[in-house]
Amino acid sequence: AACWGYENRTAALRIPLGPPEQRRIEHRVAGADTNPYLMLAVILAGVLAGLDKAEMPPPALVGSAYDSHLPALPTSWENARNCFANATVLGDLLPDVLRQMLLDCKAQEMRRFAGDISAFEYQSYLDQV
Repeated sequence: AACWGYENRTAALRIPLGPPEQRRIEHRVAGADTNPYLMLAVILAGVLAGLDKAEMPPPALVGSAYDSHLPALPTSWENARNCFANATVLGDLLPDVLRQMLLDCKAQEMRRFAGDISAFEYQSYLDQV
């Protein structure tokens, strides 16, 4: 879910408690395939956009994000790509040409993965043909 919380490992953004010098923000959503520089830039852009507009964040999540009725994050590669394509807060952060290049690269990767026949598919269907 799109949320944050203190000491909450189910929240997308977690702020562990501790001494001020050890305070940090953990982003708990991105996978190993994420470009860490782009991810950090986008997170900071979201923070900056909120500060510029003097917006207050929603209350910290208490309890499990899995049981909440908060907006869900994309659960597929294609949906995540579409959210990135339509995100308005990114307009000031990423030049259109860079954003389009990232979208095109991910579309190409998705087509390549979709065209690859996995060992599971061979094992499941080859004997039936």
